[in-house]
Amino acid sequence: MLQLWRFPALLSLIFELCISFSDAQQEVLSQNWKRSNGSLLWGPYRPNLYFGVRPRIPKSLTTGLLWARTDDFEKVQHSTSRNNSFLRGRANVNANRFLLADFRHTCEQHEGMAGYGWDEYDVRHGGRQTIHDAGNSIDITTEFVKIPGGEHGGSWGVRIKGAPRDDAPPRQFTTLVFYSAMEGFGSLRVENEPDELGIEGAVKLAGSSNELGDFNIEITEGPESNVHPPPTHKSYAEKPLDRTMVASLQTPDEQIWQAKRTLPILVLSSLVN
Repeated sequence: MLQLWRFPALLSLIFELCISFSDAQQEVLSQNWKRSNGSLLWGPYRPNLYFGVRPRIPKSLTTGLLWARTDDFEKVQHSTSRNNSFLRGRANVNANRFLLADFRHTCEQHEGMAGYGWDEYDVRHGGRQTIHDAGNSIDITTEFVKIPGGEHGGSWGVRIKGAPRDDAPPRQFTTLVFYSAMEGFGSLRVENEPDELGIEGAVKLAGSSNELGDFNIEITEGPESNVHPPPTHKSYAEKPLDRTMVASLQTPDEQIWQAKRTLPILVLSSLVN
């Protein structure tokens, strides 16, 4: 009987202490909780991709990365008789015979990777990942960093670097595609003035959603050590390689993750136009 009386008395004491503490520190605890939870909002939360950043919010902003060797058009174009209903009727060429076979996007076992994964990662600060793409003769490094501040998890930045592997040819060309998409209700647009030759300098995107408010994305040219391929063909004047090509496409929400299948539409459209 003594134990039965002591147990409710102990519960009552703990309850009173907790209530007293929370009343005195409510504002501090609330701010600490927001900062702690906010630092987890952004991250590489697309585990089926080699790299992609999004917030922990359903149907919101999502980003991803694709790359491939593009030494020549024959390398990029891979003939296939596989039926691709997603591409059918979306370009004035035989889209069913077009597949970006060497582009990397989703993690696949058959792509000849020599290994990939995060070398170091902190859920509140970011980390560094190395992707050893033996099939494309390049090692890709992605460095993701979070910057605290603001009401929506702060800001974040990504630096992407590539290094040819030992078996790479002396002159290897690699195309890198960064994409962003807005699922659900919201907007996403390019702020730069349109230019058929491509955008010079940084590419600026602006968007808005109920959960994230107004936000901006800027794709910079990187350090001065970045060098563009020199003009070696007369087509350079029409498609200068020192500019960034930007294209947009509307797709159903359930097909946003299929960026590797969406990309041929933009490529084929540019060839036709």
